[in-house]
Amino acid sequence: MRPRPKSAKQILSEKWPKQQVSPNSRKYNSDIASELALYIPESLKDVVVFKSFDNSNLVVTIPSANYQMQFNAIKLNLMSNLRKKFPQLINIKCQVEPSRQVQTKQYTASKINPTAEVNQKKLSKKATESLTSILPDLPEELGNAIKKLLK
Repeated sequence: MRPRPKSAKQILSEKWPKQQVSPNSRKYNSDIASELALYIPESLKDVVVFKSFDNSNLVVTIPSANYQMQFNAIKLNLMSNLRKKFPQLINIKCQVEPSRQVQTKQYTASKINPTAEVNQKKLSKKATESLTSILPDLPEELGNAIKKLLK
């Protein structure tokens, strides 16, 4: 039996191994894909991947439903911007590919402070007196909650 013929990708990788195309670098090879890259916000640039443009439908892929909700929020604005250059565009279809992984951004401790105090209004004297008067009659869990409220 003859061996299976090599694909063009295999031949190129054998001939020039250092010039491999990494899957992380997105090369926008069509006009609509480059226009799409212009109008997508920075938070979704590494997430939204152009898949195809057939029969006036633009198909993009996204790794999770969370990103799909963010994409749906900008979808109408994106469609109106893309229709300026591509008037034949009718719809943008978004497909979720959960197999694709995206690096999530790590938040530093300086951005999130779990012990930050919230400015709250204090209870009036009359309200604290009425709450403390009914405190002995209440169940234990409710009493603990009201004690926290009084502090």
